[in-house]
Amino acid sequence: MDKEEGILMEGKRQLRLGLPLTLANLLMFALQFLSIAFVGHISHEKLAGASVGICFVNAVGFSALMNEKITEQMLGIDWPA
Repeated sequence: MDKEEGILMEGKRQLRLGLPLTLANLLMFALQFLSIAFVGHISHEKLAGASVGICFVNAVGFSALMNEKITEQMLGIDWPA
């Protein structure tokens, strides 16, 4: 197998692995966008509340699920070593 064939095969493997992840991220963004769009038709106050809620979930909720240190620092949690 020559070098170009190996590069093509590796590219195909990476696309096969990366495409579902990319699609999932795009669909998650679309879901948030549609939620905000629907709430925006109700009232400005509810739109503001939904926007703050989605921002909070993005900043704290998802990163807490992935157990990132930045969330602990942001919330002021000091875990014993």
